[in-house]
Amino acid sequence: MSKSNTEQKVDAKNKDTIITREDLVAFIKTQDDFALELYAYSLANRKGFKVAHAGSYVDPVTGKTRQYDVRANRDCGNNFHVYLAIECKALRPTFPVLVSQISRSTAESHQTVIHTAGVIDFPPYNQNVMGPNTQRLEGPASIYPAGVYVGKAIVQIGYGDKGSFVANNNEVFEKWGQAIASANGQIRDAAMLNNRSDKPSQSAIVIPVLVVPDGALWVAGYGEDGELQNGPVQKNSVEVYIGDVQKTHFNHPVEYVISHLHIVTRHGLDQFLGRFSHPGDDIKKFVIGGGV
Repeated sequence: MSKSNTEQKVDAKNKDTIITREDLVAFIKTQDDFALELYAYSLANRKGFKVAHAGSYVDPVTGKTRQYDVRANRDCGNNFHVYLAIECKALRPTFPVLVSQISRSTAESHQTVIHTAGVIDFPPYNQNVMGPNTQRLEGPASIYPAGVYVGKAIVQIGYGDKGSFVANNNEVFEKWGQAIASANGQIRDAAMLNNRSDKPSQSAIVIPVLVVPDGALWVAGYGEDGELQNGPVQKNSVEVYIGDVQKTHFNHPVEYVISHLHIVTRHGLDQFLGRFSHPGDDIKKFVIGGGV
């Protein structure tokens, strides 16, 4: 794999080199996250989401103030909503991400739905909800079925100066970690959709999403014995199991388990958002009692 002239030129410069307009253009075209953020923001807006870009929040783990890339939410009908915490990383094709997959186990086939205070009027769940509270959906009720590939390892791979492979996950790990942290704020927003017990309870899911450029996402599938079964091949989207527990407090503690991270390319983001713009049978599984 050979580098382009532009990349070779950038690599040859040192820290004392004056940055020129041409250098900035090269950076914007190959490594600038901002353009990818604006694409995600505008696309979600066109798909009917309520969208916020580049706001600040307090990381629930570190207590530090951070800036999210994009937050989006929309009403999918029947008092069901989706909240997305979207982070963007302009990976270069010379240093793409490789996601290693194995078959998803039954224990990993789950997702969480959060319900606000109110009345759940879907039979047989007719009850007052003194929420917010969460519900774990498993097996057929989840859109993450057992027995299909799910990501378990993420790494970026490229060539080093001497032609040997270089692999790390620092850039990607930091970005998807920010997506998880941003999702905590989305959980709180989702839980406050409706706090009136005399109104229908609202249901919502929260999903962290990492967006990378087209051509920068590869996946490889393994068997339980560690043997490579297929790939690596380029994909537009992949689900990665994380099983992260997010805790927040209202009048009582609330735990929300973020079971999966979605990694998508620019093209894959269009397809992913479309699942909620025009909900199909897979998205209907999110709603208690069915029927979006």
